[in-house]
Amino acid sequence: MSQSAISQHMQRLKDIELIKEDPRKQWVFYTLDKDSIYYPFVKSIIDQVPDDIFDVDEIASFMEERCC
Repeated sequence: MSQSAISQHMQRLKDIELIKEDPRKQWVFYTLDKDSIYYPFVKSIIDQVPDDIFDVDEIASFMEERCC
């Protein structure tokens, strides 16, 4: 997926106030907005995803290779 497509998706999520944006220098961090009317629905979906689907060490290694 292109950076442009991701930006458009993120903008749509910001437009419906589902996510918050936290710019820090050259990075932008996104979090779910717990005050959003959609939060309970999205949270219920996320809670169904197995915890072991993401390998935190693998993601950290991936980010270190591409960061700064």
